[in-house]
Amino acid sequence: MVLPNRLHCLLDLCLPGLPLWDLCCDHGYLGLFALNNSSYSEVIFNDVVPHVLANLPGKFAGRPARVICGPAEDIAEPLTGNVVIAGVGGEKILKILLAHTRRSTLRAKRIAVCPEKDAEWMIAQEVPGYRIVSQREISHNRGTRWIVAYESIGPL
Repeated sequence: MVLPNRLHCLLDLCLPGLPLWDLCCDHGYLGLFALNNSSYSEVIFNDVVPHVLANLPGKFAGRPARVICGPAEDIAEPLTGNVVIAGVGGEKILKILLAHTRRSTLRAKRIAVCPEKDAEWMIAQEVPGYRIVSQREISHNRGTRWIVAYESIGPL
């Protein structure tokens, strides 16, 4: 599988050996690539569309991975390790992160995001307990996209 540059850039920001949460994953390309080519303790796929996730379990049988269907902001368990969010806008990314912050379930060491829109607005907003450690603009199709990495600044 060849991973698109945008997803490759996000995966490059993740910390090996920790869980990888692929939120709003669509068909799960980033998570599947990570599962096949990297060393993460577990890969968790999430999306709101059940039929998109339906075929994923057959692609990772016997490996440390699972699927959670539903809105990313409603996931009840703690988000630990690495959290990756792409394919949605900056407002949605912030909504997900702040929902988990309010419930004290955002416990990731690294967050890597690539908003489809509203990137500058999102970058200007605070994510409590995190600081931006990397931000860069990459070519994507006929335009550009921002890739942003956050890191925890306190105890998790």
